[in-house]
Amino acid sequence: MIRRPPRSTPKPSSAASDVYKRQGDMPFERAVFAEPLACVVYGVQRARPQIGDRVLLFGAGPIGLLLLQTLKRAGATYVVVVDIREERLELARKLGADRTVPAGQEEVREGATFGYDIVVEATGVPEVASKCADFAIPGGKVLLFGVCPEGAEIPVRPFQIYRRDITILGSFALNRTMGQALELLSAGAVQVEPLISHRFPLEHFPDALAVVQEGREPSMKVLIEP
Repeated sequence: MIRRPPRSTPKPSSAASDVYKRQGDMPFERAVFAEPLACVVYGVQRARPQIGDRVLLFGAGPIGLLLLQTLKRAGATYVVVVDIREERLELARKLGADRTVPAGQEEVREGATFGYDIVVEATGVPEVASKCADFAIPGGKVLLFGVCPEGAEIPVRPFQIYRRDITILGSFALNRTMGQALELLSAGAVQVEPLISHRFPLEHFPDALAVVQEGREPSMKVLIEP
């Protein structure tokens, strides 16, 4: 007798499976960072830092500062942060950067004579991305995390990549890392409140957009409070 295979249980819709419940009494202002932090967690998983690694991080915006904290949680023991704005570098120091350097200064190499185990690009500026491999040690890794313009091109020296055994990694959005991000936020392992520079009630949404789009004043994350 031929038996029919049992009818499979219907899988939940993709929309339902992608919904995560806010844990415990996690404040709204912390929960809103779940998505960007999940992207950061995936990027750090791609880079796979080892305990004792030295890291050079270009960019101290909100994403860069999430990367800074997550890299240190993942094992990096010395992280140098580079940015063009002093107020962002000051915040990076408060959030655990071992050293900060204004962009364009030669001091970037100090503290890592032979280069860095991991170099992370979090500015989205092609010119910055093109220089990352110069700072990696032989056998080191370059993580291109910042979003450069789609049509941007950068020069690459193939012999440099070959001779120094450098690995170049990309990281696009999140990949099953929302749970890890929520755990980090719930435990307070990553500080996100200092990244909020402006708060607006929902009825002042146009004002919030103006802060971001017009850039009339320094901003980090602009929070719309329901």
